[in-house]
Amino acid sequence: MLNEDDTKADTSCVHDLLRQKDADIAALQAQVALLSEQLAWMQKQLFGRRSERIVGNPDSQTLPLDFGDQIAASLPQEKTQEIHYTRRKPARNRGADTLSYPDDLPVKRVELDVAAHEKTCPQTGEPLVCIGEEISRKLARTAEQFYIIEYVRPKYASRNHPDLGVRTASLPEAVIERCAADESLLAYVLNAKFADHLPLNRLVEILGRSQIHISRQTLSKWVLTLGEGLSPLYEAMKSRILQSGVVFCR
Repeated sequence: MLNEDDTKADTSCVHDLLRQKDADIAALQAQVALLSEQLAWMQKQLFGRRSERIVGNPDSQTLPLDFGDQIAASLPQEKTQEIHYTRRKPARNRGADTLSYPDDLPVKRVELDVAAHEKTCPQTGEPLVCIGEEISRKLARTAEQFYIIEYVRPKYASRNHPDLGVRTASLPEAVIERCAADESLLAYVLNAKFADHLPLNRLVEILGRSQIHISRQTLSKWVLTLGEGLSPLYEAMKSRILQSGVVFCR
């Protein structure tokens, strides 16, 4: 038989155990909530969009103030190296657009001189002396210039034996035989179509503005014939590429 004092002691011990268990459960629940929010934050950083901002849910538990310190403490520490550098301030653009061009471009000199009556001193009447020049440069462009190559081949024949025929020099070899276009014009057509991505009908309009009229069908025949003429170059490039250790195409 337990007396009254022993019963009170057992009851007090049970209450203490229950209070301790409640405290442990509350601590575990708080830790689970913290870890859940940390996991959600890390998933946002790893798999979410970089431009998104994390907006806290008012119904959820807010993160502790030392949350960033906890994450930094859990991550492995990387070795840092101190680098010294000097930052240069970029030159300010004073309203003028930057522009560059080759140094060997031809220069067209245009002289803008003052009037004759302004070349005398208004006070003494003496003629003014030229002490230098002020030069301003502008990049200009002329329209495309087409020209004709005229091959002149003197003809020679025998006076006494005209039946021997006429002798003339041979014409230079051409990519397209008996073609009215020089290789420079053919190269322009290929460059416009494949490098500048111009359709042939648009190229017909561009040439028309310079009073050069070539049909789209003629341009198409040139492109096809030139493609066949460039086949040896294609085969040489293909063979060289296949002989290399790495083949990359994009």
